[in-house]
Amino acid sequence: MTLSRIELADWRAVHSWASLPQVCRFQTWGPNTEEQTRAFVATAVDAWAYSPQQRFAYAARTEGDVVGMGELHVRSHHLGRDHPHDQVPHPQASSSSRPDRDTAGPTGTGGLVSPR
Repeated sequence: MTLSRIELADWRAVHSWASLPQVCRFQTWGPNTEEQTRAFVATAVDAWAYSPQQRFAYAARTEGDVVGMGELHVRSHHLGRDHPHDQVPHPQASSSSRPDRDTAGPTGTGGLVSPR
């Protein structure tokens, strides 16, 4: 298995699992329509051009086939003691005390692997 930058052509593979209710069951997104998956992949590809880069989307490939993906999100390039995001909130903390969560795509802030 290898990791490489996600490409626009990968949208069909991503959609093969992002459209499945059992994959999205515990996510804030999905199941996705084809349009939603295309838009998600397009924004993930575009993120590689930003500077400073804060989103790194990778496709997991086996023998060239996309079998999953994952993302790394950098929330701040300057984390210090007085920075508002220098601590990870407890899951039971009130939503008003937690930083906003990125839910724009099928991986949120974590990773997702195809159920294949």
